[in-house]
Formats: sequence, structure tokens, C-alpha cells
Amino acid sequence: TKLAKDEEIEMRIVVAGARRDMGNHEAAVITLQSNDLNVSDQPWAIRLRYAYADALFACGRLPEAKKWFAKCAQIDVDKSTDAAERCE
Repeated sequence: TKLAKDEEIEMRIVVAGARRDMGNHEAAVITLQSNDLNVSDQPWAIRLRYAYADALFACGRLPEAKKWFAKCAQIDVDKSTDAAERCE
């Protein structure tokens, strides 16, 4: 069966985290890259953008990480993450 979109996103976040734990930081970034990063009106969008920004940060890709932390902060109106602080 096919996963619901929110379940698919969560699975990709988990897989990316496992890849980071194994030291495969670029693989984690690739796991999270998709057109879904451009979605801003779904509950999972904040977590996906944050995970992507954090994976970029772990790779040392700081300008890109800051850009995605800022994109996360734009939609994180409840301040459920520290994205606003991390994009500064």
C-alpha cells in the first residue's frame, strides 16, 4: 500500500536521520530533496524544511542551511522550532 503524504515525509526524515547517524551527511540531504520542500501549507512542511536545513548545516553548507532555516521560519508561526534563530 502507498503511504499517506505525511507518513511518507516522516519516513524520509527518519531515513535521513539514520543516514546522518552513519556519517552519510550528503545522502541525508539527498533523501530530503524533493518538490515537497516548496509546499508551505501542510502540517509536515515545517518539519521537512527544518530537517533539510539541519542536514545542509551538518554538511557544512551554511549559506544553503541559513536559506532553508529562513524558509522554515516563514511558515513556523507558532515557533515550534528554533529555525528563526538558526537563520541569523
